[in-house]
Amino acid sequence: MYKRIISAFILILGLILTVGTVSAATTTVLITVVDENNNQPVSGASVYVDGSYVGLTNVDGQLEHTHSFVSTYRIGVKKNGYEYWSNQVTPGQTAVKVELTREKGSLTVNVLQSDTLEPLENAIVEVVGIDLDARKSTDFNGKAEFAVSFYTPYVVTVKLTNYETIVKTVEMSDASKSVDYLMQRNDLVIFQILDGESTSKAPLAGAELYIDGKLAGETGSDGKVNLNLEHEKSYQIAVKKTNYEPFEENHYFSSDEIIYTATLYKSLNPVTVSVYDAQKRPLGEAEIYIDGSLTGLTDSYGRSGVKQLSSGIHEILVRKAGYNDYKANIDVNPTTDNIIVELAYSSAKISILVIDKDNNLVGDATVIANGKVLGVTDATGKLSTELITNEDYAFSVKAKDYKDYSDMRQVPLGCTEMNITFIIEKDSTLMTIVGVIAVIAVIAVVAYVVMNRSGGFGRGGQGGQRRAPRRRDDGGL
Repeated sequence: MYKRIISAFILILGLILTVGTVSAATTTVLITVVDENNNQPVSGASVYVDGSYVGLTNVDGQLEHTHSFVSTYRIGVKKNGYEYWSNQVTPGQTAVKVELTREKGSLTVNVLQSDTLEPLENAIVEVVGIDLDARKSTDFNGKAEFAVSFYTPYVVTVKLTNYETIVKTVEMSDASKSVDYLMQRNDLVIFQILDGESTSKAPLAGAELYIDGKLAGETGSDGKVNLNLEHEKSYQIAVKKTNYEPFEENHYFSSDEIIYTATLYKSLNPVTVSVYDAQKRPLGEAEIYIDGSLTGLTDSYGRSGVKQLSSGIHEILVRKAGYNDYKANIDVNPTTDNIIVELAYSSAKISILVIDKDNNLVGDATVIANGKVLGVTDATGKLSTELITNEDYAFSVKAKDYKDYSDMRQVPLGCTEMNITFIIEKDSTLMTIVGVIAVIAVIAVVAYVVMNRSGGFGRGGQGGQRRAPRRRDDGGL
């Protein structure tokens, strides 16, 4: 009986030792973390076992974990940009593959017009990636929004009629993203209008551009008009500007033609120059200069024809001997047919000398011509002035102690310098009066002397006799 008891004890002890050995056994599980989209390893992912952190995956996306669980347990994996993964694992499982799903965000595409930055509606936006192939039209704000995965590249394509197609790659990070795309029209044509009159063919402002007979725009200071025209098509082009010859042609625009250039030249106008003097008499042989160049001489009717003169501002110079030059800027246009010029007589330098008959210089003499005071002679009897030629002058000279002097003189046409001498006389009336007074004075003096000597002027006497001396009371004389 004791043997049975001992055998049973040994059996029970063996079972206990066996159970203890089993409970003390461990298991190593290899956890491999990959991206659900591309099956690429995800490194740096945090691994949790039953809620406890056990480590990070390596560059191969793997982590080994040894445990002694005898029942199921939970493995969790966390990584920024991915959704949290968690699952139950049996105790004897030695390998676990974790496929992380990327978190979702939004990709907003804004489509704008490149020149105006205005939003473009109805542009087709395509977004293609490993997990997405979607297509939308932009709304009235030029926006199209897509649900995308973080850490995922996408190819964005934007299309719109008459605009250049845009293809871009967008790399999503761990946040939603908004991108702006500027679309440039592919039907743009730049019309450049040049001034053919300038040596460098400068831009021509203010030119009107017509397309198929309709006004399409006017050039600015840069001489340009930007238009959107459908290419691979012909148009009737016309360019107009005041004082310029109009430009017209039918032109076919190829698919890659962007710049169109036209050159305008000023209109040519037949112009006649008519030259007259101050009395409205035609002047022949007058020289006509336009913009510094001699174009001809006037005929006997005072006319000279300039056959072709371009529209715009021109400098005209008219010159004839004996007349002042005429110089002015004139605006020539198709309505200009005759330019009338009136030439004034030129002036001459006049040197006036006033003397008397004894060749004495007369200063302070006032000289008058045609009623206008020219001035007063200096101490040398001279006066300098200027007078219009081809005119008769009525001169008068006034000087103290001299008779007023009058004379007619002519300053001939074409004269540039002229000397005039006036000889004036002493005033004889004044001399006569002075002489008479002097004679009377002399006679009076002589008479006085004679009478005084003859006794005719004795004191108190009558009949020229002297009175007897008085006798004094004392008997003396």
